[in-house]
Amino acid sequence: MKALSLCNCIGITTTNLLFYMVINMAQQRTYSDMSQRYSDSVGGAAVRGLGWFLMIASIIAIIVLYFLGYYATVIQIAILVVLVVVAVFGYIMAGVYIISEWVRVPTLRLGKYQGLKGPGIFWLTPIIYSIPFSLDLRIITTIFKAEQTLTRDNVPVNVDAILFWQVADAYKASIKVQDYRVAITWAAQTSLRDIIGKTDLSAMLAGRDEIAKEIQTIIDARTEEWGVKSISVEIRDVVIPANLQDAMSRQAQAERERLARITLASSEEQIAQKFSNAAQVYAHNKTALKLRAMNILYESMKFEIACHEHLVRVHEGEGSVGHRSKRYRQLIQEYWWWFC
Repeated sequence: MKALSLCNCIGITTTNLLFYMVINMAQQRTYSDMSQRYSDSVGGAAVRGLGWFLMIASIIAIIVLYFLGYYATVIQIAILVVLVVVAVFGYIMAGVYIISEWVRVPTLRLGKYQGLKGPGIFWLTPIIYSIPFSLDLRIITTIFKAEQTLTRDNVPVNVDAILFWQVADAYKASIKVQDYRVAITWAAQTSLRDIIGKTDLSAMLAGRDEIAKEIQTIIDARTEEWGVKSISVEIRDVVIPANLQDAMSRQAQAERERLARITLASSEEQIAQKFSNAAQVYAHNKTALKLRAMNILYESMKFEIACHEHLVRVHEGEGSVGHRSKRYRQLIQEYWWWFC
């Protein structure tokens, strides 16, 4: 009967301790999925696990010795004292936490918020205190998008954007919102959809910076009470339908051709105006007209002589110095009347 009672007591004690450990780990795992991996942000898990193991093993051994009556001699009493010391040491190890420099953790005492801990190493009373999740104070990048969203002129577009944000108030991020990461992601996505619905496609393609600033303003207004501050928003890509891309490409090409023709016509007009001004000058100044004619003759002779020299170099033997001199005299005789 005594052995049966001992087995029942050991079984109940072990079951209760294991049940508490499982519930505590499941609760921490649930919170860590909402914010950040618990094992990556809160260190000392191995020390706490070893502490829980030593404490449970020592308590079981003490209960076994007590019910079996193995505490009559000095050696048995010493063993009992060692087990008690080991249990106390394991209890101390079960409350050791190590927090990184960029992490803060909220502490709860029997479910009531007590404050933030970190960075560094600290100790919390096991079972009484708990850490539900961790807060990352570094700048975090969140990618969000809006697919097949209609602009103000009824054009479906896909927009990809990037949000850079940071936890500004750790208390609000812990208490005011269940999962600040998911909340700011949805807030950014809905803000993007609102801005797209109020903007024309042409304004969206030309003014990405203005749209990004408007999105950031809306996000800040929504997330201020959550303790989250957006740093910047960048529009990464705007995708429009393929048929609309072809139409816009043809429109841009037609616009470039129109500008090219306007530029050419403007140049022709300027040239004609210069020729008209030159004609008026030559009409009242005969000397200037003759000088211009001599200049034209000189340029023509240079071109003709250059072409002739090239032909002579190609057909060597057929032309000589005398032949070239004869050709020069013929050219001078042909254009001599310009000098008269």
